[in-house]
Amino acid sequence: MIKKLPNLTAAVLASSIFSLSLPSNAQAGVLGGINMARACQQQTLVAYFGAVLVGNNPNAYSWRCRVYATPLNWPTLWESSVDMTRACRSQYNNSRAFAETTNWQSPYSWRCRVN
Repeated sequence: MIKKLPNLTAAVLASSIFSLSLPSNAQAGVLGGINMARACQQQTLVAYFGAVLVGNNPNAYSWRCRVYATPLNWPTLWESSVDMTRACRSQYNNSRAFAETTNWQSPYSWRCRVN
């Protein structure tokens, strides 16, 4: 004898509606990481650049955009810090995006979020 499962259709339907109502990561929460090379390219607008970590013990705040005179990465003309929030807004095309670090001691802990 086959036993019929009660309310199976209602459970599947309720589950589908609930999952549709939850915000995706694109709407709220974590968007993803920051591409530092892309951030430097967008923020320096020059041909020869690099995203580098400076200091003997680099941390999340050690990123710099370095501008070079030649494609051989020499000599350095100037360097500037990376505007992480600007990078998030540009890379995720979201004016509400902002940058945060999950561990200030790690240079690779930057991520972008929206509220």
